[in-house]
Amino acid sequence: MDVSRFKPVECPLCEGTGEHNEEPCPYCGGEREVSSAYAVQFDKRMYELVQCPVCKGRGYNGDADCGPCEGSGEVPGHLAERLRDA
Repeated sequence: MDVSRFKPVECPLCEGTGEHNEEPCPYCGGEREVSSAYAVQFDKRMYELVQCPVCKGRGYNGDADCGPCEGSGEVPGHLAERLRDA
């Protein structure tokens, strides 16, 4: 049985810092490492900030800050996909 795919490697998103965008890394949970199999399937585009589909990048929705982007106008790509599908 090849166990090398379970070997811990540096998280490809936070590059081993445990943080991403000044928050705990969402890919490794702040642990700084992931299994090599998990690292291989990593797609950085899913974590790049994109325009919020709810407020269309304005940062507000009606008279209040936009909830999903918290008024920034941007969300990670994986969240934007879920918001568009909702």
